[in-house]
Amino acid sequence: LEPGLSERPEDAPWGIEAIGAARVWAEFGVTGEGVVVGQSDSGVDAGHPLLAPTYRGAGGDDDLNWFDPWTGKAAPWDGSGHGTHTLGTVLGQEGVGVAPGATWFACANLVRNLGNPANYLDCMQFMLAPHPQGGDPLRAGRPDLAADVSTNSWGCPPSFEGCDQQTLWQATAALRAAGIFFVAAAGNEGPACDSLGTPPGNYGNVLSVGALARSGDLAEFSNRGPRTGSPDSASGPDLLAPGVDILSLWPGGGWAVQSGTSMAAPHVAGVVALMWSANPKLRGDIDATERILQQTSAPYTGRPDGCGDEGEFPDSGAGYGLLDAYAAVTQALSLR
Repeated sequence: LEPGLSERPEDAPWGIEAIGAARVWAEFGVTGEGVVVGQSDSGVDAGHPLLAPTYRGAGGDDDLNWFDPWTGKAAPWDGSGHGTHTLGTVLGQEGVGVAPGATWFACANLVRNLGNPANYLDCMQFMLAPHPQGGDPLRAGRPDLAADVSTNSWGCPPSFEGCDQQTLWQATAALRAAGIFFVAAAGNEGPACDSLGTPPGNYGNVLSVGALARSGDLAEFSNRGPRTGSPDSASGPDLLAPGVDILSLWPGGGWAVQSGTSMAAPHVAGVVALMWSANPKLRGDIDATERILQQTSAPYTGRPDGCGDEGEFPDSGAGYGLLDAYAAVTQALSLR
């Protein structure tokens, strides 16, 4: 299937069922209410019928809810479709997204799916303290409107976008210190070992997500560890989530099927929203939330990646295993 489908395909997004999100909705009535997701990507079609109802700036209140450091456009737009697709997986309505009850705001840090360090940092600042259009981020920033969960399906390769390994480190550390859960795609340079080397997905202070195919195998393109170049020590991706042939939304009210770790990371962001909605006491507790995700992940039983030592855990390709929304929310509820 190609991007820009005008009608919804009959098949449901397989990732939603695979991680147990639909079971969370049905058994617990938890859909992410009360949690705010901030997205940094190519932008968003805020008018898409399955995203519009939960946009925090619905009704034209884009101030403090949208920022585009590339073009300065005052209202949300999507330059490539990538951001609409990934946000759809986090919280799209009608069974498309993991946490359809969560609200969202967004920042455009990519243009034609490319970025630069300055705009990546601008959007990270906006996640931490949204500011009015044209306002001074330091003087007019509103930390009371910060994201709870930051979903990031991008990387800043040192080779052609200008990030060295330290460029984004202090920013990711600041978001973590503020209690913002930063989810990052591991990247798509696999299957080579040691391919997980692009910030921020190789940082140990974010949750890095690799891609799982419907077959149960690690996707060929998904980056493998050990992580290289990171200012801290870490192995491979933290978790795997569905990332191959993922059905989600597209600008203009459309649909698309896409593959990549970009498609995997939003599943995890959605599950964190479910966990924090189920148990608000976990909100902002990054360490505890990460432990739950690790402890409740399902063991990876697919094809070995051939990297790291035999029996290594967490695994260099699969991390702690496969994201399990139902188990994670169940454990979150038990801690209330």
